[in-house]
Amino acid sequence: MNFLRANTIIILFARLLSIQLEVINMKPLTLRQRSQNLLKVISINLAILFLLLEGISLGFYWRQEQHFFYTRNQTKNLPDEATPEMIDATRIRLDDSLIIRIHPFFGFVTKLFPAAEPKNYEFTSSYQYPLIKSHKDQFIIGVFGGSVAANFGNLQQQSKILANSLKQLPSFANKEIIVLNFAQAGYKQPQQLLVLNYFMALGQEFDMVINIDGFNEVALSNLNNQSGLAVHQPSIQHIMPLVRLANNSLSLEEMEAVVNIRVLRNRVLSARERLDSCSFASCYVFNLFVYKYWRDLDREETLRFETQRQRQLKNDSSSFNAKDSLIYMYPFNAPLGEEKAFAEMAEVWANSSIAIAKIMESQNGWYFHFIQPNQYYPTQRVFTEEEKTLAIVIDHPYAEGVQKGYPELFQQLDTLKQNRVNIFNGVTIFDAERETVYIDDCCHYNQLGREIFAKYVADSIIEVLKEDEAF
Repeated sequence: MNFLRANTIIILFARLLSIQLEVINMKPLTLRQRSQNLLKVISINLAILFLLLEGISLGFYWRQEQHFFYTRNQTKNLPDEATPEMIDATRIRLDDSLIIRIHPFFGFVTKLFPAAEPKNYEFTSSYQYPLIKSHKDQFIIGVFGGSVAANFGNLQQQSKILANSLKQLPSFANKEIIVLNFAQAGYKQPQQLLVLNYFMALGQEFDMVINIDGFNEVALSNLNNQSGLAVHQPSIQHIMPLVRLANNSLSLEEMEAVVNIRVLRNRVLSARERLDSCSFASCYVFNLFVYKYWRDLDREETLRFETQRQRQLKNDSSSFNAKDSLIYMYPFNAPLGEEKAFAEMAEVWANSSIAIAKIMESQNGWYFHFIQPNQYYPTQRVFTEEEKTLAIVIDHPYAEGVQKGYPELFQQLDTLKQNRVNIFNGVTIFDAERETVYIDDCCHYNQLGREIFAKYVADSIIEVLKEDEAF
């Protein structure tokens, strides 16, 4: 049908040209006939203009995507940027509800967008938590970490990359492999450890736990330290808007920025929806440029908001330091020195992972820990022009934490291995990929990047399991 549509457009283009030539070459006519022919010529030229634009758009789309527009997979070829983790980075909605909400055990949870059933404590899944096994051949895998881990868990529910890889092993051939997501945007250790313990207390069984982290532990913890908040406390970016709202200390400037970002975010999402509904390449290309225009404005405003908020937090630690604050946060009188701060971040990270490993060992289960790649940690990767524009921001608030914190995490690898933790350093897995994989100036990957990362995780796990089976 799609190729038939393309052939029809070509035939129609040729026919319109033929009709126009016939009209132009006709003998002298009356005024009424000339008017009718003029309207016909205008209509034909508009149709020809549309076909020319469609042809140019088809060429543009082919150059960008390397396949024909009419044969595209609409769910895979939409831009990746408007994913749930980038929606409402301000943490506040204009209807006075909160995107980030206080949780009595985890620190905070992200309100699902859009609202989904079952609720599952705001973890995205089609299963009701806790999931109790209904038969012995069910194999339950829990995914823990921040937003990159959540994207990995969501991808497994769609593409089943990990499940399909596991089923290649004889011991998994007849297993019903279930992947459950326990990851949340902004989580960092010891939140993964706390979430695991909580759900195990509720009766949740785990045959395997996968923890994907590293970035939040250093990038977000570094912001904690700069603001005088203990590095092992929840991310100051996520928890502080709640604290400040509870203490009635959110500035007018921040509220104004929230309004601006919300307006821009709605326009981004509307443009993305129009992309999905386009049946013609010209419609898609036009709305793609509209989408990118609003997306770029949204990113600029969000970055300004984050910079302003960090400046406000540095100048006013009273929100979490005040004795009459409604929410208790553990403060420092002054930020730790750089060396001590990053050492503590790495130690908390390693201790939390070792604790998870011991829990899983006591349950005769598997534990796999992966350090996620990030654009601010220098490797041999050559960034695309699109990534240089979208993903790299000079002096980004996260960059220092990654560049100084990742080496501290690497210093803990031997300790982790000595404690029988299956730890994998994935920071270089994108180095051989020439296409764009990063989609924002934080840490997130597009569909290609997610699939590469998922395959890396699956291959790493399979390698360990094969060695175990050999013995």
